[in-house]
Amino acid sequence: MMAAPPAAWLCAVVFILCVGRQAGIVGGAAPIAGFRPPAVPLVTWDPYVSVWSFSEKLTDDWTKMWSGDTKAMVGLIRVDGVPYRCMGPEKQDGGTLPAAMDQLSVTVYPTRSIFTFSDTKVLLTVVFATPLIYDTDYDLLSRPTSYIQFKVESADGLPHTVELYYDNTAQMVVNTPVEEVTWDRLDSIDGFVLLRMGTTTQDILGRKGDEIGINWGYMYLATEESVDVDSVLYGALDCRTQFTTNGTLPSADDSNKPRACNDNWPVSALAWSFNVTSSVPETRSLIFAYDDIYSAQYFGTNLEPYWKKKWSTIENVILQSWKELDDLLEKCEEFDLQMMDSLSSVGGDKYATVTALAYRQTLAACKIVISPDATTPWYLMKEISSNGDFQTIDVIFPASPLIAYIDPQLLRLLLIPVLLYGNNETTITYNSEWAPHHIGTYPIADIYTWQQEDMPIEESGNIILMLALITKMTGDIDDSIMHFWDLLELNFLLMISLGYFFSHLQDDLRGIVALSAFSYLCTVKGDTTNAAYYESVAQDYMTQWLTLANPENTDHYRLRYDEAGWSLKYNLVYQRLLDLSVFPEYVFTMETAYYVTQQKEFGVPLDSRYDFTKLDWETWIATQSNDPSYFAQLFDTLYNWADTTSARVPLTDLYFTAGGHQYLGFQARPVVGGLFVPLLLDKISSQKK
Repeated sequence: MMAAPPAAWLCAVVFILCVGRQAGIVGGAAPIAGFRPPAVPLVTWDPYVSVWSFSEKLTDDWTKMWSGDTKAMVGLIRVDGVPYRCMGPEKQDGGTLPAAMDQLSVTVYPTRSIFTFSDTKVLLTVVFATPLIYDTDYDLLSRPTSYIQFKVESADGLPHTVELYYDNTAQMVVNTPVEEVTWDRLDSIDGFVLLRMGTTTQDILGRKGDEIGINWGYMYLATEESVDVDSVLYGALDCRTQFTTNGTLPSADDSNKPRACNDNWPVSALAWSFNVTSSVPETRSLIFAYDDIYSAQYFGTNLEPYWKKKWSTIENVILQSWKELDDLLEKCEEFDLQMMDSLSSVGGDKYATVTALAYRQTLAACKIVISPDATTPWYLMKEISSNGDFQTIDVIFPASPLIAYIDPQLLRLLLIPVLLYGNNETTITYNSEWAPHHIGTYPIADIYTWQQEDMPIEESGNIILMLALITKMTGDIDDSIMHFWDLLELNFLLMISLGYFFSHLQDDLRGIVALSAFSYLCTVKGDTTNAAYYESVAQDYMTQWLTLANPENTDHYRLRYDEAGWSLKYNLVYQRLLDLSVFPEYVFTMETAYYVTQQKEFGVPLDSRYDFTKLDWETWIATQSNDPSYFAQLFDTLYNWADTTSARVPLTDLYFTAGGHQYLGFQARPVVGGLFVPLLLDKISSQKK
């Protein structure tokens, strides 16, 4: 038998093989090897099930909700009797866990996060996958399930005995750790281990707000029964200590229930024991699922998650997800490679690497539900980390490039709940002249007009631009859009007649592009008279804007009409997306040239008053430039920022261009869907050809 090579040499070989495999050296584009994500998505599919690693390594700290609240997961492995950690920190209440296995790499794809570890004897790969992939019936986008898969293979060419362990605490089902929880195991799926946890109170939809954890419904941990799997519901310290010591779990579930979540931290735990041969890797998988029973409330009506349209129980969802495990993991890999190829082709590898972080982050702020009349899906969005508003138009708008790229009808399903409220088709009367800003505080839609944030041109303009985008991509005006036509036209007529324009320079630019977009909608509708009218108003306002925004005829447009300075004119990107021509091309060229002169270490500030910027808007100004060299130049700085920022949180969209630190606690917000705007523009351009 060949002797094992020296440990240092072997680690180097394993690292090279691992990075090569994860970097997609074979089989397509991949995130840049060695890139350090600010945070790594793990189990993410809606605003309440959004668990991340905020650390350099998966073993540095507890896993957390997007808000930073601990949602603990622990992974352990024993190799020939020697225990290691692969998930979770060393210190825990009342004791310690074994030393960390060496983490070789972490790679974040759109639907998967992949970690690799080695102890010189084995190579361990841990994959967190959530198949948030479009299909015509929104089956995958609505499933409340994620996969966690462990693959172990011999690194030294020798056979090894391996025990694997995973647990998560009941923190997954509480808002605060003092809440009382209970647990049980179910036999409702033949041949499956099915562990369930939840609070005893089950106050469904009982809380609303921003940094709020779900404390209703039930979390499920599932895997297939086999001779090498064991499971238990038990206290964390005892469970982890026993596995570390001898590779086994307690023989019976903990009967001390219900009790507080932080009382010896109850966990759902799985363990496997098997042998790894010299040539055949071993794989073990689990499903993490959550049944929230009701997902939101819309003006008094509780809304069920959309998966219930197809499956009567969460057990059926879990069973179907298990049957499709291999196929869906393969589908995730294919989707990721195709997406990375597409991103790289329009923006380069640095752009693709950063933008891959935004995919699950954007979609994990959303939830597909059954509409109040139970006839159609609705798509809901939470304004994460910036106050928790529900269906905020000026959050949907920056997220719109990714949503529309996936499916323009999804964007329509985001707008319908707001338009129904604005059209007085809810139990609360809306009596403002302009479009609503939002419909409540997530997950409860119950807002009165006087509680709105008044943004006349901004929100009406945003809605028109997004409806025009949907129409541009589908080729026709949807019947549901026609339902709101009178409301949309009245909004614009009032803004024109009441003189709302020419008070806010940035919003006026948006409004002028939106007037041209409404002219386009009229054209598609067959109303040539109004199409000509709105385009003439747009052209007239554009001419006035060019003079008022640059009265001294300098090399850039002002910050405000009455204040010199400058700002990013990011809303012009919608003129590109809709193929409009209201603003002349020299406006884009002149503004881009000026942005180059204002660029700092980590990007271009939002305007001349402050040093901070918006990641989504930076991507928009780079895209609207139609200048690949400028796009590459800007994304060099944005990549460097993401790779080195001290903001170890789910991608922040608001940060300082000098120093790179986070501003105002913005993190995990769906607005980073705006990073997909060059990909969307490329898709629309391809459709036109």
